[in-house]
Amino acid sequence: MVIRCWAIFRNGRSDLAALSNFLGASMDQERLRSDQPGVAHGRTVSALVTSFNSERRLGACLAGLSWCDEILLIDSFSTDSTLEIAAGFPGVRVVQHEYLGGAAQKNWALPRLRGDWILIFDSDEVCTTELRDEILTLLKEGAAHNAYTIHRRVYFLGKRIRFSGWKNDKVTRLFRRGTARYENRRVHARLITDGPAPRLDNSMLHYMVDSVSEYVTRTLKYSRWGAAQAFRDGKRVGTASLLIRPTYRLLRTYVLQFGFLDGVHGLLFCMLQAVGSFCKWATLWGYRVNEGRGARLDLPKFADGFGDRSHNNPVAALGEPSEYPRGEQRASSRSAAK
Repeated sequence: MVIRCWAIFRNGRSDLAALSNFLGASMDQERLRSDQPGVAHGRTVSALVTSFNSERRLGACLAGLSWCDEILLIDSFSTDSTLEIAAGFPGVRVVQHEYLGGAAQKNWALPRLRGDWILIFDSDEVCTTELRDEILTLLKEGAAHNAYTIHRRVYFLGKRIRFSGWKNDKVTRLFRRGTARYENRRVHARLITDGPAPRLDNSMLHYMVDSVSEYVTRTLKYSRWGAAQAFRDGKRVGTASLLIRPTYRLLRTYVLQFGFLDGVHGLLFCMLQAVGSFCKWATLWGYRVNEGRGARLDLPKFADGFGDRSHNNPVAALGEPSEYPRGEQRASSRSAAK
């Protein structure tokens, strides 16, 4: 417990709430288990967490999931202290795997989980005690559905974003093992579930970024992936779209969805989303131009090999950053507890 507390505390004051959350979870975890007889009768929960260079937020994420029966961390070959932080949580198994998109990463990991229910978190998300209790109560009383959607409270540079379309942000993340799988898309993949996925009452926390430069980097990365997906889907773009799409994105999020009520945070948040829209469609335009010229394209590789040099097409994949080795690799012994 001391190691875990230190791993959280060393990341700064922003994680003090997570420290309190972890201590509370540790103190009453046994009580919760004893109050949940269903957990001992085929209702175990496996948490799946994805990470890459997540040292600032990973401790809070893992602490918030400490009540789960199993935690599997799928890491995309981090170069910071992500693995050292994970090693401070003895119940966490760590496996490293080449990143080919969030959907592909999670689909690859799903068969490696043992629980009856699967709960998916990204490393910049935190499970609240209220959400934990709701899930355990749901399993105790008997879930009526195979999947459930969770609302996310989004934070941008430490401030909660309440408008610009993110007020009702929700994701399907809890489902019965074997009843759901992500569609094969590089970005914004939908989780295909067996039946409806009603929303739970409580929320998870999503600490999106801690700096503007981090958000710019994130925006450019997702823009490239989105352009590659649009190229794969056969989409094209012209002058009108390059002008209208980003402009409408800013108008919709900042004005129509009241992003201005979030102050300067809202302005930057909405403008950078508009920039991301422009970069995505501009990159797609560049792909089409180079395709017409017979030039090699810098498409990222997909899980099914689309964009890979090994296929007979004119695409030369840049893939992900060079620190991502190809294939699967076990983490070092000091963090192999994941």
